[in-house]
Amino acid sequence: MQQQVEQAKHSQQIIKNAIALLSKKSRAEKDQIQAVYQVAEELQLIVERKLGEIQKILDPQL
Repeated sequence: MQQQVEQAKHSQQIIKNAIALLSKKSRAEKDQIQAVYQVAEELQLIVERKLGEIQKILDPQL
């Protein structure tokens, strides 16, 4: 009986550790995704600025 209790405690600890690990991995993945969106936003601003510069150059020629 005591062995079953110990096994149950051990199983619970394994489950807790697995949940903690998955939570940590999920947070890391969310952070990576957020970083990708941030870089994409910065690139979009750069592209918009460059296109604005090109438009200023081309407008007088058209």
